[in-house]
Amino acid sequence: MTDDVIEGKIEESPFRRAVVWLVGSRLAGTLIAQFLLVPSAVLIVGVKKGL
Repeated sequence: MTDDVIEGKIEESPFRRAVVWLVGSRLAGTLIAQFLLVPSAVLIVGVKKGL
């Protein structure tokens, strides 16, 4: 994709938009994973203490 921008096949605006979406989706995925990881860890500890 960067090669296409350099060669002038596509404009810089769609490229920047794609980069923003890539960064945003990575950030959103990380946040969602944290919201799932912490409660899951608490649940695992609770189950372990209950045994």
